[in-house]
Amino acid sequence: MKPKPNRLTVEEAADWLDMKPSTLRTRIKNHEIVAVKDGKGYLLEEADVEAYDKRRKRAVHT
Repeated sequence: MKPKPNRLTVEEAADWLDMKPSTLRTRIKNHEIVAVKDGKGYLLEEADVEAYDKRRKRAVHT
């Protein structure tokens, strides 16, 4: 059985990405990053946040 992925709240993920939570929520709604709806909020898998951060950094350097 695979281990359960580490999930972050929007606030935790926004802190990791060094952006405002409202900006991250907008990116989630625009489907720029994958998130799972959890009640009234969202949860993001750690791997998805890392992948988004790498794509974002690559876009800045090109």
